[in-house]
Amino acid sequence: MSETVIIKNVPSNQKTSGKMKTAVYCRVSNKHTELEDSLENQIRHYTDLITGDPGRELAGIYYDFGISGYKEHRPGFQKMLTDGRSGLFRQILTKSITRFARNTYTVLTTTRELKEYGIGVYFELQKIDTLSQEGELLLTLYAAFGQAESDANRISTQMAIRRKWACGRSNSQLQRIFGYSRNADGTILPDKNALHVTRIFEMAADGVSPAQITKCLNESGIKTQNGKQFHRSSVTRILRNVEYKGDFIGQNHYVDENRRLRKNYGELPKYYFKGDHIPIVSEDLWNNAQSIFDRRKHNGKKCNSNSRQQDCSC
Repeated sequence: MSETVIIKNVPSNQKTSGKMKTAVYCRVSNKHTELEDSLENQIRHYTDLITGDPGRELAGIYYDFGISGYKEHRPGFQKMLTDGRSGLFRQILTKSITRFARNTYTVLTTTRELKEYGIGVYFELQKIDTLSQEGELLLTLYAAFGQAESDANRISTQMAIRRKWACGRSNSQLQRIFGYSRNADGTILPDKNALHVTRIFEMAADGVSPAQITKCLNESGIKTQNGKQFHRSSVTRILRNVEYKGDFIGQNHYVDENRRLRKNYGELPKYYFKGDHIPIVSEDLWNNAQSIFDRRKHNGKKCNSNSRQQDCSC
């Protein structure tokens, strides 16, 4: 199942005058198999509910799969709003306020805009209709409580991770970087790409520029962990990453109050774990690569490289 799909708009020969044209919005935030089943169950439930209601007409089903409700620019969500502005339906049916959006601002601004177009949103769990007199008051209260609960869970999770770091237990995510993956036992180990990582550091230590290393990797047909071509920035991130020498920095990045990933420039404490896991390169090789990289950056020009520069057997 793709992340975001507009399942269907009902053919014109199925439309019946006098019925309330109703759209459905469903969302799950994770791509777990059981949640995919949950999404399909939601879709089936609302399809049966609307088609079995003589007063309603199914105008379309919209959903977002694996996307947080804190993100306003969910493709399925935005497509639904565009179709609503075009007059394709007069009502949106959704399971709950938190399925619709995870922050109070988005819930209120969106439902108010839809109301201006004469479109009501019905939240099945809370039994709230935004076109009713008491709808917005109840919606504000429920949305505020929902956001507060979500924020509390996020803060609790972050605190638990920080307590582990403070106690000397790392929480590294090495399987997400080039050169590491989990084995059948769940242990994170260097994988087949570790040889390419070593070669990258060797070339850098010999004076080969990140741009030349990038070209070498791509010409050799080597792909990133996501199956894409390398860019200079991705090579630079590899060369600067202490995890390749076996160390780990906790809270090098953090998620702010708007659920956006930020680089930690001192806003929060960092936790450095020495010898956290099996290294791919030695500390000497890592340091040599940093020295050449820093010298190149300081001089503002390319360093001279030796014969390894022309060797693209990465």
